[in-house]
Amino acid sequence: MFILTGSKKLVLIIALITITLSGLNAGIIAKVPPVIKSIILPGWGEVSQGYNRGYAKIIADVALWTGFFYYSEESDLLTDKAFNYAVRFAGIPNMTHDTQYLTDIGKYNHSGFDARGYNAMVVATANARYQTDSVARQDYIDENMYQDDMAWQWSATDRRSKYTTYRKKSLDYDDYASLAAGLLIVNRLASCIDLLIIRQHNLKTSVSMYDYQTPMLNISIAY
Repeated sequence: MFILTGSKKLVLIIALITITLSGLNAGIIAKVPPVIKSIILPGWGEVSQGYNRGYAKIIADVALWTGFFYYSEESDLLTDKAFNYAVRFAGIPNMTHDTQYLTDIGKYNHSGFDARGYNAMVVATANARYQTDSVARQDYIDENMYQDDMAWQWSATDRRSKYTTYRKKSLDYDDYASLAAGLLIVNRLASCIDLLIIRQHNLKTSVSMYDYQTPMLNISIAY
């Protein structure tokens, strides 16, 4: 199976951008509206209209894609590293787990009912919440405790701390990737707005009545 890593994805993106711009120079897609060009590649619409400032948005887009793939790949690598570390030093089952479980094993030394264990915390919480209702207390424990097939036991506290560090870095990188993805969208919106400013002479507005009480603003943009 061929898998695209972050670096290979970046090379593919750059190659597609190069091919796209080559097609523009060759006149293959000259009839594509500038606003569509800017949605595909921010700055392309401006460049096609003779405004070199569009190149800054193209460069920014390449940089953002680079950051997105880099941080995504680093997040995935650290997630796998943290998981494999927990399998080795905490004895968690080597299977897919939900986010809450992966968070819990980083907070407690073990899953048992002894001191500093996750299930011990569940029992303490149940006792505090349902002091006079033994049935509700036991139901809470049964619903929230981890069974033996999900048990863990860290071999040392410092190893749990190291696992937590891996997880935190992974989540941080994931946040950075999300930020880059958001900026990719912002870059496209900025390019489209720039085109509206460039071609504002083709912007026409008029007001009509939708009904006798509701005015309606009509905006048309020629590209």
